[in-house]
Amino acid sequence: MPDLSISKCVLDNNFEQSSIGFMNENGDVQYDYFKLNEWYRHNPFEDEKCRKCLYLPICYGGCRLYYRKHNSIQCPPKEMLLEALS
Repeated sequence: MPDLSISKCVLDNNFEQSSIGFMNENGDVQYDYFKLNEWYRHNPFEDEKCRKCLYLPICYGGCRLYYRKHNSIQCPPKEMLLEALS
């Protein structure tokens, strides 16, 4: 970002929890490992709905930003996943 902050998702830069670190004056990246870990808190292989889904290897449990905001998964449209396979 212009202020040298690093966001995990550029789709919502106003979401404070998407910030996972910053670049310091020397150009070194300083990560907030707690916030970075929170992005991967949902393990789709431990979620029964995800484990039963044929698309799990492709979508890996859906949008992480949606999960961070709503604490639930949002499955992507099947058409989008099928395009990824072709």
